Amino acid sequence: MARLCERPGCSQPADVTYGIDADHLTVWIEPFEGAVAFRAGVLCRRHADAMVVPLGWMLDDRREAEPRRGGPPWHR
Repeated sequence: MARLCERPGCSQPADVTYGIDADHLTVWIEPFEGAVAFRAGVLCRRHADAMVVPLGWMLDDRREAEPRRGGPPWHR
């Protein structure tokens, strides 16, 4: 059985896993490959693509070459 996105009301298949590293102010997302690491969540592609992090945090989108910093888009 396929895993579904964890966002309330969404029933799309999971496309990425995500986790939070509070010590390093980082949220990471990476491709979902069927196995989820301990304490990792899952999201569909639409919700993963829309993810933003708090100002000063970094989004380590492992689907991209360079991590993004949180804040308004013009500060990235």
